Amino acid sequence: MNYYPLPTENPGALMSFVQGRNALNAYLGSGRSEDLQRARQNFSAAHQDDPAFSLASFYLAIASTELRDSSTAIEILEGLIGRRVDFLPEALLQLAYAYTKTYDDNLYHEAERALNTALEEAQRRSRSDLVVIIRAYRVFLFAVMAGHDKDKTARPKHVEQAIRLGKQLLKHPMAVRRPAGDQILFELHNALGIAYWRKGQNESAYGTDQEASWRAAREHFEKALRLRPNGTRALQNYGSLLLSEGDQLMGMDEIGSAKEKYVAAQKAYLASLELNPIDQFPHYRLAELAARLGNWEAAERHSSSGKAQPGAVNEADWEKLADAINRRDVSVLLNKST
Repeated sequence: MNYYPLPTENPGALMSFVQGRNALNAYLGSGRSEDLQRARQNFSAAHQDDPAFSLASFYLAIASTELRDSSTAIEILEGLIGRRVDFLPEALLQLAYAYTKTYDDNLYHEAERALNTALEEAQRRSRSDLVVIIRAYRVFLFAVMAGHDKDKTARPKHVEQAIRLGKQLLKHPMAVRRPAGDQILFELHNALGIAYWRKGQNESAYGTDQEASWRAAREHFEKALRLRPNGTRALQNYGSLLLSEGDQLMGMDEIGSAKEKYVAAQKAYLASLELNPIDQFPHYRLAELAARLGNWEAAERHSSSGKAQPGAVNEADWEKLADAINRRDVSVLLNKST
């Protein structure tokens, strides 16, 4: 009989870790923040009981990123990578994701470097399953850069990179295997939805190209949500697409149609908020949408509740929202740059 060493000799740390994994698995099914908070609390307890318990530290970083605490995740993951842990490709992949989720322009290229190293390590270890997941996360990175790169001239290039790689990976045999393929497909459809949304933003207003791009974005977000109905990221991205469509209609004085888009966006963000209220982004978006619909009291309420939560909404955006609310003037928001 083969005996495998336990990842820690501390029984309390091991028990906390098992409870954390159970809670994390519950979160992956429910999408609810209370399951994720419980997971982080247990992983944190395991990490504190045995600081050398690498797997506990790794999962603490994963939970922290999901809870918008990327700085904690980055610190933990950089330490694990420095120790050359056995699960180095996974640690590099999660580091790249944590870098990306800061939405800091200076860290996108760090994320790409981490993904490149993760890919090299996965290939060296003949981890074909992980290779596909790493490449799927690269699609997400390019899609994010397509909307956030400070060099706006580079954004169309990122769009094309995301779409080209994403479409290629959708045909990969690993993407159709169950159950592992569901994770890959969710990531790909969510990322492609973002990429096509951004592609539409770069195209002529309501021309045939833009209409096709935004239709493709809707289709990919809907496919992602069929795979994971409680996927808050896909819900929020879908809501942002609808908001963009509404803003464009409003700019064309199609007020009734614009409001229909805003109401649909509200539904997506309210669904996200019900699952995870401890994320400032859906609060912020709901405040924006309430302002667009002329419900200034709701805008104030969502703005106040959102600023009390962790997240990555920058201060300039909060200030612009506060200015719009104080003036009761939605044009302050409609004129903002992307």
